[in-house]
Amino acid sequence: MHHDSQVDRGFVSGRRGLVTTGHALATEAGRETLLAGGNFVDAAIAAAAVLAVVRPSGCTIGGDCMILLDHHQQVCIGLNGSGACPQGLSADDFPARISTTGPRSATVPTLVRAWAALHERFGRLQWRDLFHRAIEAAEVGFPLSDDVANGISASHGVLARDPGCSAILLANGGVRAGETFRQPALAQTLRAIANDGADAFYEGDIARSISAYVAGRGGALTVADFAAASVEWVEPLRLGYHGVDVRVLPPNSYGLYLLLQLRLLDQAAPQWDDIDDAERLRTLIGAAQKAFAAGDRWVADPVVAPRSKQPDIEDVLTQGESGGSMKNPGGTSVVSVVDGEGSAIVVVQSVFGPWGGAVLDPTTGVLLNNRMNGFALERGHPNIIAPGKRPAHTLCPCLVFDEAGLRYLVSSPGGRGQTITLAQAITNLIDRRATLSDTVRMPRWSSDRAGAVILEDEFPDEILDALASAGIDAGRNINNGPNFGTLQLVERRPDGLLSCFPDHRREDVALAI
Repeated sequence: MHHDSQVDRGFVSGRRGLVTTGHALATEAGRETLLAGGNFVDAAIAAAAVLAVVRPSGCTIGGDCMILLDHHQQVCIGLNGSGACPQGLSADDFPARISTTGPRSATVPTLVRAWAALHERFGRLQWRDLFHRAIEAAEVGFPLSDDVANGISASHGVLARDPGCSAILLANGGVRAGETFRQPALAQTLRAIANDGADAFYEGDIARSISAYVAGRGGALTVADFAAASVEWVEPLRLGYHGVDVRVLPPNSYGLYLLLQLRLLDQAAPQWDDIDDAERLRTLIGAAQKAFAAGDRWVADPVVAPRSKQPDIEDVLTQGESGGSMKNPGGTSVVSVVDGEGSAIVVVQSVFGPWGGAVLDPTTGVLLNNRMNGFALERGHPNIIAPGKRPAHTLCPCLVFDEAGLRYLVSSPGGRGQTITLAQAITNLIDRRATLSDTVRMPRWSSDRAGAVILEDEFPDEILDALASAGIDAGRNINNGPNFGTLQLVERRPDGLLSCFPDHRREDVALAI
């Protein structure tokens, strides 16, 4: 099934369904599933499974996810698919810092468990029929994209430290862009999941193999950790903002940071139509810095920090402390699906940093995450490492409702920069009344890996100077490409038309029916 080049150049729209992801093959799998009679959840799982094959630098079945969906406008619900710290690790195992990569950087992979929970509650097609395209992409192979090929060369040093990564990603000097990339071991793993359900991943040979490989390299993931993997249906957090209702996942998701930014912008009440770019950026950056400081001790696993379960925005802002960081490591992939029946879903799935933990079990083909880096090490911090605890989690799917119902699906890869990108998108759409295409195209600011403010090149140098005179040290986006998350923006218009304008910052592709 081919997609023609015009798909990538402008609006994609339809009335019976729309799928957009960070890779053409994943988008095609989702669209194909809708055409086969699947619903929004079936299409999302089919697309997400392909993404876990074709974008291994950003998401694999060794990672996890956050999901937000609206079912026929009757139930808006979240699924927290974030993995827990292995039972064998605690803060004492990291006296100085958390391992950025390697066998002790991974939380328990929960992505497959989340897909299964989604399908059990909302799926229409048979589970096994959702994995054909993912298995095919792993077994027969696919041409490696520029993004992923560049990621291999950029991370060559860290990948070379792991025998599995070396064997699969670095053989013969490393897979290059356009070359066929095959993952036969991963195909076998996906086939087992398709035939026998999620338990095949969590309670059998696959879990034993991954655990043995990690143990052999000094890590702590065990068969018992896999067997205990669980996901949780959650009530979304919501905020009324200038005539719309913005919904995100509650902590341990970073969604709270988006709502804090919007509330602070509401309080600042800038005259969006009258201020120049420098003043607009100063206002947005100030709101983000305050939000990350105020929310720092609230974004934690609510099982351990109960006040995080459904925090009140005003409480957070009045009780918040200074010192939150905008440091920004992550790498992620997103699936957005709307169907003609009025349902919609955003699946944000990730291995966290580029290549996650850079630990790949060659027997199963599973590359693990490095989500342990979402934890804090400060004693007494609500987000400190503890066995069985979920870390603060950058993934932030977002749905925006107006008086007629669901209006926008808004999401972004890009680590801690996700909520920064989303706040800009929502203010552009709602306050500046920008069109879908203008909102996607508009230049953005973000934070780099160290937490510094960076601007896209379209902003002139005078803006950097104006920010500096306002006390904000801003730089350019140099070697931090992944931190400017693509904006994945889908609109359901009041007349029922579904539309998307794919973002060219990455390799996003949208298809509709």
